[in-house]
Amino acid sequence: MKKIGIKRHIKKENKMQLVVIGAGIVALIIFFFVLFPKDKPPEETVGSESLPDSVQEGERNADIKKISERLSLLEERTREIEKMKQRISELEKDVLANRSDSSMQNSRSGSPVPSPDTAPASQEVVKPPEKKKTPEKSVKAKYHVIRQGETLYQVSRSYGLPVETVQKLNNLPPKAILQPGQKILISGGE
Repeated sequence: MKKIGIKRHIKKENKMQLVVIGAGIVALIIFFFVLFPKDKPPEETVGSESLPDSVQEGERNADIKKISERLSLLEERTREIEKMKQRISELEKDVLANRSDSSMQNSRSGSPVPSPDTAPASQEVVKPPEKKKTPEKSVKAKYHVIRQGETLYQVSRSYGLPVETVQKLNNLPPKAILQPGQKILISGGE
């Protein structure tokens, strides 16, 4: 008889735990319904419907003003970009003119001018516009001082010259190592 009494006691405890858990779940459901009722309309709908037409028109006008300000700013920036493009094209013309001057000086000094066949594949060969011949002027020798990590290729590109020309002007072997502070001849004087 004692065994039957113990089993009933365990069943009663299990039932009691289930009742407590069920009551807790019901309380949570009621709590969520109180906090988040379904009858409440979204705030956006309430806000726009309750505003008078004059206020809505004012908001629209403010939006239109913002858009027109942005458009005028974009137009101004477009004009600035066009000015920059013109300036860049002028600078490109100047660079081409300087390259043609330096190539004419190199041909006078006996340095070979690179032809499209001998130009490296990574470089585009741009033919400079032909200029009228002017009387020859005396040209001073131009030197460059090597900075840390600078290569002969970088120096020649910065002056718009082929690497071979700089090598010949300075009697450098093809795999010459340049030292920081070293002076190299860029264009020879006449």
